[in-house]
Amino acid sequence: MKKKVLITGASSGIGQAAARLFGANGYALTITGRRIDLLESLNQELSTMPCGPATLLHFDVRNPEDVQANLAGQLFDIAILNAGLARGLGPLHEGEFSDWQEMLDTNVSGLAYTAKYVAAEMVKAQQGHLIFMGSTAAKMAYPNGAVYCASKMAVQGIADAMRLELLPHHVKVSAIHPGMVADTEFSTVRFHGDSERASTVYNGFSALTAADVAEVLYFMATCPPHVNLSDVVLTPAAQADSRMTHRQ
Repeated sequence: MKKKVLITGASSGIGQAAARLFGANGYALTITGRRIDLLESLNQELSTMPCGPATLLHFDVRNPEDVQANLAGQLFDIAILNAGLARGLGPLHEGEFSDWQEMLDTNVSGLAYTAKYVAAEMVKAQQGHLIFMGSTAAKMAYPNGAVYCASKMAVQGIADAMRLELLPHHVKVSAIHPGMVADTEFSTVRFHGDSERASTVYNGFSALTAADVAEVLYFMATCPPHVNLSDVVLTPAAQADSRMTHRQ
C-alpha cells in the first residue's frame, strides 16, 4: 500500500518540487494550495507518474474552519507543512501592518492549524512524520526582516515543542531550514510582484534550487523508522548563514 503524503503550499516552489519527487517515487499525494489552477496543472504531471493523480485540496491555511473542513479525520504517513511566505523588506519602524499580519497568519497560525489536525490523526494511529518548513532566519535574525524572522523562529519553537509532545506517540517531528533558494516565488512575493528586484537577490552566486530542498526532504522522510533528522539547516555553499553570502 502506498504511503500517504500531504504537502501544503504545493502550487509552486519547494512544495511543487517535493510533490514531483515524492510522486516519481510512487507515494500517494495530497496537495494543497490557494491557486487551484496551478494545483491542477501540477496534477496533470503527477497523473503520468508512479503516484497517479493526487488529491487536490483548495483552501487557505489562514482560515481555521477551512483547515478543519479539509484535514480533520485524514491520516497521512508524512506531512510536509510547507505553506509560507515573506512580505516586505525594511526596518520594522517602516513596516506595513498588512505585511506583518499576512506573514504571521500564514507562517505561524496557519502552520499551527494544519499541524493540529494532522497530528491528531497521527496520535490516534501511533505513527507518522511531521516535517516543518523553517528557514535560516529561524536560526539567526537579519536586519529588515524582523517579523519574517520572528515567524520562522516560531516555526522552530512549534517543531521543537511538538517533538517533545509527540515522542510518546511514535510520531517523528522534523524541521528543515533552507537558505537562499532561487527558483521559487519567495522574493517576488516579498517584493509584491516586483520580479526585476527579486531577480537581483540571487546575483553573483549559485543559490539552492527547489529541487535541492526536495531531495533533502525526501531523504528526511525515508530514513529508517528508528532515525529522525530532527533539525536540518541547508544552505548553498556560498551562504554561511542568514546574513552572509560570498558573491563573485
